[in-house]
Amino acid sequence: MGQRGVFAREATGIVREVSAIGATMSNVQVAGLGIAAFYMFMSTAWLWPGWDIPTFYLIVFVPIALQSIMYVIMGTQYPRSGGDYVWTSRILHPAVGFAMNWMYMLMLMMYVGAFADYVVAGGLSAFFTFGGQVYQSAQWATVASLLSQPTYRFLIGLVFIIIVGAILVIGIKWAMRVTIALFLVGIVTFAAQLYVFATTSQDAFIQAWNSSYGQYMTYDQIIAKARELGFVIAPTLGGAFAILAGGWETNCGYLYSTYYAGEIRQVKRSVPISVLGTIAISTIGYALASYLFQRSAGYEFITSSFYLFYAQKAVWTVPVAADPYIYALVASGFNPAFGFLIPLNVVIWYTALILSNWIAISRCVLAWSFDRILPTRLSVVNERFHTPHYAILFSGIIVTLGLLFSSSYAMILAGLNFRTTALIALVIPGIAALGFPKLRKDLYERADIVKKYKLGPYPLVSVLGLFVVAFFGITFAVVAGRPEFGGPPNMVVWLGIVALFGSALVIYYLSKMYWQRKGIDLALLFKEIPPE
Repeated sequence: MGQRGVFAREATGIVREVSAIGATMSNVQVAGLGIAAFYMFMSTAWLWPGWDIPTFYLIVFVPIALQSIMYVIMGTQYPRSGGDYVWTSRILHPAVGFAMNWMYMLMLMMYVGAFADYVVAGGLSAFFTFGGQVYQSAQWATVASLLSQPTYRFLIGLVFIIIVGAILVIGIKWAMRVTIALFLVGIVTFAAQLYVFATTSQDAFIQAWNSSYGQYMTYDQIIAKARELGFVIAPTLGGAFAILAGGWETNCGYLYSTYYAGEIRQVKRSVPISVLGTIAISTIGYALASYLFQRSAGYEFITSSFYLFYAQKAVWTVPVAADPYIYALVASGFNPAFGFLIPLNVVIWYTALILSNWIAISRCVLAWSFDRILPTRLSVVNERFHTPHYAILFSGIIVTLGLLFSSSYAMILAGLNFRTTALIALVIPGIAALGFPKLRKDLYERADIVKKYKLGPYPLVSVLGLFVVAFFGITFAVVAGRPEFGGPPNMVVWLGIVALFGSALVIYYLSKMYWQRKGIDLALLFKEIPPE
């Protein structure tokens, strides 16, 4: 262990209260299965048309499984708050490890704030909008209109943030109870959507669409107009990597339990279950949902409609958005019960997203503070609830800023491109795992779990690290070259990434100078793994 007094305290003060089931459900909620099941069609398929989305979900299982095995090995070796921040900062350099984690988590805090906005604007407002249509009620329509306004979106979103924050403060045991409850209800609402597509043939969907919106654009007219404007369905190699990146993004929650591994019971058993179990559940769920969706609505119609709506807005004369949930409503024959179910599903899954992401975020803040990069007050753990309440409050303030920006100045979040930034944050831990046996031979010799696994003469963690660097590095190069994902000429995204990474370097070196003046050398701290 490190020199006495170098870390903020002799122990973090957290306790192991999370089961494998709770961690798995939390990970699946970060993946957003119930709301992101059709995301690939909206974000990727129409940009690179031609590849079969269900098949790609099965293919992407392989690279993310290999990456997850690397995280399982490192996470069970070092089950600490902060996850990859802890071992990356020890293997590579403290500034690099902190910058990687700070960049990712700060961006995530902003997006968690946006999730609270979506609960109101995408869930509650839609609920009352549909109610106004069903009951022909001006009162319902008025409430829906109010909930779409920035002020109400912010205030009600803030209520959700406060409630979730309070749950986190009173203990991770309670957070996991709420997580499990949201998961069970969310799976029911998600299954209802799958049922609608499973029981609606393509001919029935075409008839339902033409009956509902044919007066604006028929099913065949949408496809014909897209072709007329140059939309071509033809697979490309670059598109394959972009879709693989999208497949990773929708599955990305599988690593999150490693960020609070210090609070998971039977960690050597539970971390593998939570990480690999999440991949299995998400892959099956996404592949099945995508298959049923395109089987019912038709691949060319789906991609053509999204192309017109997002890239050729002027010709999209249909009075509703091109949206999988609108299509599910069409397939249901505008069934009132299903119409209320869709916005309820949004509320449930986005609330779960806030809760599960915030758990991971607050534990990373705890880890930064415990290493004295941020003020040590943020690493204080409440003796009664065993939660880092100051870290929760600190991250909650930034989450609230994200809510403000999303509800009032949504375009500011365009500077925080999740896919581009996250791919950078994936490559850096891969480099650390690759170089672990050579860069930190002293730590490696004591890492009994890591040393146990080899591929021939080579440490398995290094082989997996090499794969992660190669796969996600190539994927980043392809994705970053597209303006839609933050590549040239969108300099706002790149300036945002540089600002996030650069601010972390400034914080680290200022902190290092501060503690050096007090007689504490942070270099000694990062020679050792922090205590539990």
